[in-house]
Amino acid sequence: ASVEISLLRAGDDAVAAARASRPDLVVLEEGECYPEAFEACRRLGDDPDTASIPVLYIGLSLHRERCAARGVAEFLA
Repeated sequence: ASVEISLLRAGDDAVAAARASRPDLVVLEEGECYPEAFEACRRLGDDPDTASIPVLYIGLSLHRERCAARGVAEFLA
């Protein structure tokens, strides 16, 4: 299968990028995105244009439940 990956630099808005490009998957790494990863999950889930995009969150295992409450599709500790 063909895959296209779009990387964001520090300070780039992950939510705005998802709205603009409508990806098949969003990968958020704790401490590596703007807005903060939990806030990005909330915004993605609340926006009708991005709510259906699955999110893979990479972070500390103690945040697993918090991510599930935000609608994260998969979590990697």
